[in-house]
Amino acid sequence: MKMKREDISRLAAAVRDAGEDLFCAVGASPDLAALTGTFIPDGGPALLLTPGAFALPDAFGGEDISARFADGARFGRTAYALPDRVIAADVRLLGDAAFRAYCADAAIGHILVPFAELADLCEYGGRNAYGWIGEFRAELPFEIRVTALFSEPLPDYGPFLARFASPGCTVIDASVAPSVFAYEAADIRKKYACALALAEKRALRCAAVFFTDRREAEEFLRFLRRRGKNGLYLNGGMPAAEQKAALDAFGRGEGLLVATKSAIPYAPFYRADDAIFCGVPYSASLMARCASFSAEGELTCCFCPDDFKTDRNILRHFADGLPEEEREAYLENRLTKLAEVKSILCETDSI
Repeated sequence: MKMKREDISRLAAAVRDAGEDLFCAVGASPDLAALTGTFIPDGGPALLLTPGAFALPDAFGGEDISARFADGARFGRTAYALPDRVIAADVRLLGDAAFRAYCADAAIGHILVPFAELADLCEYGGRNAYGWIGEFRAELPFEIRVTALFSEPLPDYGPFLARFASPGCTVIDASVAPSVFAYEAADIRKKYACALALAEKRALRCAAVFFTDRREAEEFLRFLRRRGKNGLYLNGGMPAAEQKAALDAFGRGEGLLVATKSAIPYAPFYRADDAIFCGVPYSASLMARCASFSAEGELTCCFCPDDFKTDRNILRHFADGLPEEEREAYLENRLTKLAEVKSILCETDSI
């Protein structure tokens, strides 16, 4: 059973009063208002760290301040000044001295990390950047709290917490596997047809379809266009202006959101009434994040047998980018999680 939002709110209040950090397992991705309202109830100054660079839709009314920092201007790492003195930024900006100075001058008192499990992964390009949270904290002449939310049971908290340099914290591990409805298609074309049919059934304008890689997402967009459907494309490598245009159009109900998995951590910043994963998610935590789009906490997954091979190849590619001493352990861990997903999908009643 998922931890209810009011329970998390009470816990957050208790931990805040005690002056401790909070590391809390959640099975959902609350929207931005719920996220900041629950864990930063009195407003900022606070820093919300996201695992990558994405533009934010107009609906949030934030000022893009990325260009003020060398890493933001050069590498496209985003930072926004949001209402209530909250700064939302790509976690990799903590490597920029000017950004650290900006946050210190703002007297940041709270760091909120909504996808903390990514501190132990490398897919999003920011794995080592989570260690900079601890470095930044050590530089400050005043106390600062960290609230980290994760959706994956962690067998060993020590190395994980060390990335945040937490002197003392409360850890609540209550991760729950989501309810999953699975459809196993014979091949990729039938998988696409299934995803489209499900999106239309759920109201095309407010659904999001996620993919593990860009190639399939772009194939699906062509599949939609041949059928006269409008798809709004989103991936982490697009220019910020294109990302923003797609999210703003989605917010206006102008089409189906077609996105790579790199967009999933940005669930707090845009709204979709339902999510469909076209392919095989890498882990149960990723399934839980996708399921959070549904009010019932359910995930619909359309996949075909070749998807497991595709995922294994992608994970091996990620592992190749790690230091040799970490590579084998990382790959074993990720393949074990993929095997868990396979058992969930293959034991689920098909649609």
